[in-house]
Amino acid sequence: MHLPSNEPFAGIPLAAPPSAAATPAARRCPRCGTGFAADAVFCIHDGTALLSDRAAQTLTGTLVAGQFLVEARLGEGGMGAVYRAVQVRMARPCALKVLRRDVASDSSTVARFRREASNSSQLFHPNIAALYDFGETSDGLFYLAMELVEGETLTTLVAREGALAPLRAASIVRQVADALAVADEHGVVHRDLKPDNVLLVPRRDGSDLAKVVDFGIAKATRVEGQRITRTGVVIGTPAFMSPEQLAGESDLDGRSDQYALGLIAFELLTGARAFPARTFGEATRRMVAEPPKLAEHRPDVAWPPGLQQVIDRALALDRTQRWPTATAFGAAFAQTIQAWQVPGSVAPGLAPGLAPGLAPGLAPGLAPGLMATPAVMRQRLIVIGAALLVLIAVVVVLTLI
Repeated sequence: MHLPSNEPFAGIPLAAPPSAAATPAARRCPRCGTGFAADAVFCIHDGTALLSDRAAQTLTGTLVAGQFLVEARLGEGGMGAVYRAVQVRMARPCALKVLRRDVASDSSTVARFRREASNSSQLFHPNIAALYDFGETSDGLFYLAMELVEGETLTTLVAREGALAPLRAASIVRQVADALAVADEHGVVHRDLKPDNVLLVPRRDGSDLAKVVDFGIAKATRVEGQRITRTGVVIGTPAFMSPEQLAGESDLDGRSDQYALGLIAFELLTGARAFPARTFGEATRRMVAEPPKLAEHRPDVAWPPGLQQVIDRALALDRTQRWPTATAFGAAFAQTIQAWQVPGSVAPGLAPGLAPGLAPGLAPGLAPGLMATPAVMRQRLIVIGAALLVLIAVVVVLTLI
């Protein structure tokens, strides 16, 4: 939006930017970066509310909401920036997520930001980064103060070490599954679960404590009359999105996050991404072409009977065919690996002595309803794939509109 310099904006005169001979800019537009005099309120170019020159560039060194002393900038996303801060009265370190001013001008985005805070405040679990506080400052700055998790992301870990030891992978997957189950109980879907959003904190005994972070695009799924993310708008990371999420469906539930966890589990075991993709179309084509196989990525490993089927069920294109809960998937995954790695253990759904001679296919009790002939399964994949591609085309058109 372009406004002439002599036209009032919301009843407040718009000041012109200072001349080259004038004193340094006291206020600055966070969108276009133009500097203004101290008495300016809105940018003459785009109408964005101005910040102090320092605050427009960084909040480092400032006191937010009278209680959070900002120490350093940690990163930036589509909705805003994240800072390391200290809650002064509690002397407690935290991660301060601040909504960008230009983004805050959109009412639907602010609604989603508030919804995130409301949702996250209900989630109490050792494997979820806690929310400490949220609100809006007197000058219109929206913020979230969250637990500062000082750990390593799964992305960094796998990049450094490659495939993890199976028992370690099982422990991580089970912890993340438990976190997702709690979120699902409160009607919250993460929508962007990926290795970057799972951090590992070392315990005293050397084991991993997994923490799921950034419910930044979480959505309440059981709030009647409200749809913060409208149908047709795709939010998430393509390589870890479920078929229904890629299709832009609005009625997502915990099974969508379970699908993402299935992809993470595959990556932890193989050190390779199941569906490497940068676009929605590429992700969809890979997804419907062929399910990822452990043996193809790690032919050097004698994978146990049933493990591929456990993952396949989590990655079912039809979400009604997935595990009923993330906890069920996490338990089956961990127990199957334990039965393989720990002598004397028995995998779920497998009778003792049956596993060594188990024919290729689905293990008894693991995936009822998924026994389809190759021809039927291929036909089903083609139909689902075509539907997904059509829906994604609609998403692209809606985005352009």
